[in-house]
Amino acid sequence: MVNMAKKDILYKKVISKDNLMRAWDHVRYDAKNDFAPDVFGYDEVGYNLDELIKIIHERLSFDNYQALPLKHVDVSKSTSVVYQ
Repeated sequence: MVNMAKKDILYKKVISKDNLMRAWDHVRYDAKNDFAPDVFGYDEVGYNLDELIKIIHERLSFDNYQALPLKHVDVSKSTSVVYQ
């Protein structure tokens, strides 16, 4: 079992601004191969990235971050079948 001190240290590393920036790099790279349209506005996020990372970091640090619900996307595999 992980003690609380180690858990807190790990959480602080996960929510660090540097780590959030690395996560953004991975999301942006992964988005190049998306099969769905860009509904999140990756270009807009990138334009204001420093401010958004700061806001997310602060919300995670003060435990008041609320993630948005997942977006439902139907993916058509053929003309008669739709996977969800």
